[in-house]
Amino acid sequence: MTPKVQKVTIAGREFLLDRTGAEPGPGVTLNSATRDSGNTPTTQLRPALVVGKHASNGTFYEADHASVKKSAPATVTSTIDIGAGAASKTFKFLTDPAGPEFTVTLGAGDNTTALVVTALNANAQFAAALFAKASASTLVIESRNVSSEGYFKITNGTLNDQGGADQDTFVDNVEYRGTDGEYYVLDEPFVDMLDDAGTASDQVAGKTIRRGNFDTSQLLKLSEDAKKVFLRRGSYFD
Repeated sequence: MTPKVQKVTIAGREFLLDRTGAEPGPGVTLNSATRDSGNTPTTQLRPALVVGKHASNGTFYEADHASVKKSAPATVTSTIDIGAGAASKTFKFLTDPAGPEFTVTLGAGDNTTALVVTALNANAQFAAALFAKASASTLVIESRNVSSEGYFKITNGTLNDQGGADQDTFVDNVEYRGTDGEYYVLDEPFVDMLDDAGTASDQVAGKTIRRGNFDTSQLLKLSEDAKKVFLRRGSYFD
């Protein structure tokens, strides 16, 4: 028998389909610039507003704000430029901590960053999980999975030593992991971003939701990245 799903109303706004499965999040500090653009006044933030953590200052803004730190792939940039020393070298890597190890053997003519990028991306095992690109003359490796689940490890291929013993291209046996953006849904009746003097100031929201069964139509400022993070946490959207 399928259980009945009942919506929960909080301060006049429905955003949870089922509160029993909701996981509370932490209290967060909202930046003084955070606004609820669909409300009047915009300085009063409604429940259901999705907020995300700023890239550097530690405060939270509406999730679609340009300064919110988004999920990122696992990534590394070579410590030296790619040059003639790369020819015929091997690039060895894992895309799962349990293995197996894969090897890409570069050709005798693969002696520039662009040629090494082409050779790596042409390898099916590499391209299935990773992506190579050039940044000027350095080599950047990224996971295709743009999240905390993105992973790779560069083991001990000879490309690591293309510059000689004191000029490692990559350090042997280092793991790289992606990151998730940090997002929550406000669960307060409302948060007033103005202090007693009417000045916008940082405010603390004590109640948030980290994971839940959400009514998508009621969530405010839900970005695509935030939705993916909530889904990875086990949330459901209807």
